[in-house]
Amino acid sequence: MALPASGNPISISQILTEFDVPQDASSLETLSTGGTAAINALSTSKPNDAAPYALSEFYSYDHAAGLTELALNGPHGDSNAGCGQPGDTGFFHDGGGSPYANGVTYYREDDDTGPTAEAGFYMYGSGESGISINESGVVDGQFDC
Repeated sequence: MALPASGNPISISQILTEFDVPQDASSLETLSTGGTAAINALSTSKPNDAAPYALSEFYSYDHAAGLTELALNGPHGDSNAGCGQPGDTGFFHDGGGSPYANGVTYYREDDDTGPTAEAGFYMYGSGESGISINESGVVDGQFDC
């Protein structure tokens, strides 16, 4: 379960509970730098690993965050080839609520260390819009049919 959002009180005890580690003494620095437990890079909100350290950096941090599945159709050789073809194959992305944004990485499996999506053009939704994914599996553009 994620930590409280901004504007709500937050404590080191809550952070230790989120990390599922004992409630013994731990400094804010070791929590922020992953010394107590590794910081989940897939959480959309996480501490920045730099001094000065602050409890507010943990607002909405989710230690259990994972990849999100989305149906895509592709890859296609150009942006027009898949027009009208709705998403029909599950891919996994690290973009949270912004799956079509530049910089989001797509994977073929629910594992951020696994193989990424092939380079090409992918349709989503009803097939009227799509994204371009580069050879690293990263979104580098959007288009409409």
